This record gives sequence, structure tokens and C-alpha cells, in this order.
Amino acid sequence: MAVALPYGPVGFVIIRRFYLFGMGSGMYSALGNAISDGFYAIVIGFGLHRIHHFLLSIATYAEIGAGIALIYLGYKAVTENLSMDEQEQEKHPLQDITSTFFINLMNPTLLFSFALVFTILSKILHGSPMSGTETAVFIAGIPVGTCLLWFGIGFAIRLLRHNNKHGLVERINYVTGAILGITGAVLLVLSVVHAIF
Repeated sequence: MAVALPYGPVGFVIIRRFYLFGMGSGMYSALGNAISDGFYAIVIGFGLHRIHHFLLSIATYAEIGAGIALIYLGYKAVTENLSMDEQEQEKHPLQDITSTFFINLMNPTLLFSFALVFTILSKILHGSPMSGTETAVFIAGIPVGTCLLWFGIGFAIRLLRHNNKHGLVERINYVTGAILGITGAVLLVLSVVHAIF
């Protein structure tokens, strides 16, 4: 659950979908996030060095792709003008899953985050690297913890949504759009910097 705390652009996308489109869309989006987190945890946990090095080698291209995708999602959030009936209609599950999966997957810095988590957890447990069984349990816990955490967040958003259905929609769209657009622009700038240096 600690790994899945809602920070960063993907978290804002999932929160927005919970509020605008309901529990189904939000949970499918959280599932896409959980699958990509699980993939990175497998790469680090089982020492798949070739995949690890490949992901780091394409980090600049991933930043470009993620930057463009986030700017597009930000623009769509700001310009989207949904009626209440349209908000109630959930998006296609596959669209929700794949969008958050690929945005999160295009963030190779997660490799460093998971490497740090594995190192700290190993020292807490017994001062040595985790066994294969412990690693497998930890990896399995990441998507499960992610989904449980987002279910709790989604339930809280659902209560907020019912209590204030009309009041926050426009503000959520503008705030989310601005955050996604700025994050995407920053990623594009970083990709240019990394390509030069």
C-alpha cells in the first residue's frame, strides 16, 4: 500500500476517473497501475538485469512518450465538458486499464523506487537479501495492496461525489488538467536535457 500511495500524474488520473465516472472506471484504472507496478517489482525482485538495463536505456524515449501522453490527457481534462448523464457512464474497462498501465510503465524511475524498497525491507527482515519465497510474496502484495488502497480511496471519493455532485467537477477538470499538462511539459524538458547530457 505504501508503494501505491497516490502521488504523481497517474494518481491524479485515477482520482479524476473515480469522481467523474464512478467506482468501475476508477478501479480498472487502478488495476492498470497495479499491473505496471507489479512488472517493475518483478524486474527488480528477481534480478532480470537485461530487462532492467533495457528499460534504463530507453528512459529518454519513455519520458518523451509519457510527456506527450500527459499533455494530451491534461488538454482533454480541461476541454471535456460532461453532462451528469455522461459522467455516470463508465468508460470501456480495457481503455481504463491500458491508459494507466502505459503511462505508469513509461516511468523507468520506478525501478529505483522498487530497488530502494527491496533493500530497506531486506534489512528490516533479517539484514540480508530476501529469499525467493519472500520476494514472490512481496511482489504479489504490490498489486493486491494497490487495489485495496485505491478501493478505499474510491469509496471515499464516491461519498464526496454523492454529497457534492455538481460543485467540484469543473474544478477537478481544471486542476487535474493543469497538473498533467505541467508534468508532461517537465518530462519533455527533462528528456531533452538527458538526450544532450
